[in-house]
Amino acid sequence: MAWPEILRKHPVVGPVTAADLVKFHALVEQPPSAAHFVVFRKAGTVYVKDGETGCIEYRGDDAGALISEALEAFGPSETRPCSVVALGVLPVKTTVQLKPFTAVWLHGTLRAEADVLKVVEMRRADCSSLIGGVIDCNGRAHVGVDVHASWYCTVKTWVRGIMNGTFEEDDGSGLGTQTYPDCGVRIKGIKDVASASENVVDVVCRWTGGKGNANVGVYLTSTTSDSSQRANGNVVIARYICGYKKGIFVENGGYNTIFPLNVSNNEIGIHLGPNSNNTTIYGSGFMETNDYAIYAEKHFTIVGDLQFSGSTYGIYNLDKVNILGHINDGWIYDKKKAFRPSWPGMIWPAMIYFKYGDPEVGTNDAYGSALEFTATGAAIVPLLFRIRVSSVASGETITVKIETVWEDGETRSREIAFTSDGVRYVAGDDDYYFLTNRSGGHFITAVRFYAKSDQASTSADILCSVTGVQC
Repeated sequence: MAWPEILRKHPVVGPVTAADLVKFHALVEQPPSAAHFVVFRKAGTVYVKDGETGCIEYRGDDAGALISEALEAFGPSETRPCSVVALGVLPVKTTVQLKPFTAVWLHGTLRAEADVLKVVEMRRADCSSLIGGVIDCNGRAHVGVDVHASWYCTVKTWVRGIMNGTFEEDDGSGLGTQTYPDCGVRIKGIKDVASASENVVDVVCRWTGGKGNANVGVYLTSTTSDSSQRANGNVVIARYICGYKKGIFVENGGYNTIFPLNVSNNEIGIHLGPNSNNTTIYGSGFMETNDYAIYAEKHFTIVGDLQFSGSTYGIYNLDKVNILGHINDGWIYDKKKAFRPSWPGMIWPAMIYFKYGDPEVGTNDAYGSALEFTATGAAIVPLLFRIRVSSVASGETITVKIETVWEDGETRSREIAFTSDGVRYVAGDDDYYFLTNRSGGHFITAVRFYAKSDQASTSADILCSVTGVQC
């Protein structure tokens, strides 16, 4: 018997006694056995129980305030993470503020029962997660879940009932109040504070009022549309996003990956704004009955076969699009900007290809030995090259060379110099197209990375990776 079912079959009734607490604690102990807090509602009162002692620590009528207070007192950290199990329909009258290294397992609903800006906020809450259940904005919250200047967070839930307009917010960046669209999930950087990067959102967002006037399902942005602290390197899994002005809107962010399982019946299914460089849309999903299935103001890559049936436009591309899959030219607005890299035969069947390693760093401006990644099949189709350099000394220059090796023996290479610690992504730009595109049906069989320092010795540390598909 599943543990939430046990709770339904053995409810705590009447006044809460010590015996009730012991009994209730025993019933919810598995799983997860290590939950620090259990949150539940009985007779209109919300209780927060210590998962270890079984004692009621907090009580009231606002789950948002109680969960936030419990986490503030607990003080989660990397060496002392916190887990919360939330059960049933819980009223939220103030925003649930998650802390870093917090996991919330939602077996029920967090429902806005007062006018709040957001139901849940992960602000500077790196490595936090919200898993399961429903976030019900109930027509009273502008944002369901806000991943705000945070890294490595996970959101997997259903968001419903968001408002259909805009709201104003001062995020503390010093730029004052800005206006944003109402949205189910927002991933947002804060100017001069922190970006919002390497988060995973796996979500269902449904708006039932027809195509929205202003609202967005999943929104990736920053304080302003051109702020430097952006929403970079995130993954959005769109299980079902339906009925919005924009299903997914990447306004300000780069190197994001979108898996559109079903993004249908929106005015714009996926909008890639002018600051949305190097987005990858991956998979074979449904993007049907949208006015614009994909509206792209910046170059991006599609890997897979998307279904555009009933949409007015399939790919409305105002910039370059790299297509690795079976998409009919009739769905492409500007065919002159659509590129289909050559590979041996068809791309499918294909497998995801990901390799990483540390190249030898040569000294005295001479490259060390190559770090080589080869195809286990016939060819590699690289989608992203990533280079991370750290521990660069003052006055030192580290140079990393990316080299693609083709089936006829030809090589193509680009050199990237670092004078300080940093990360460089190569995807969708001129360097990427030079390294990965040749006419005449040629294909890549290996990728090599070389590294060197201009000093006689070096302590620099370099990590290189290539992500793509192989066939």
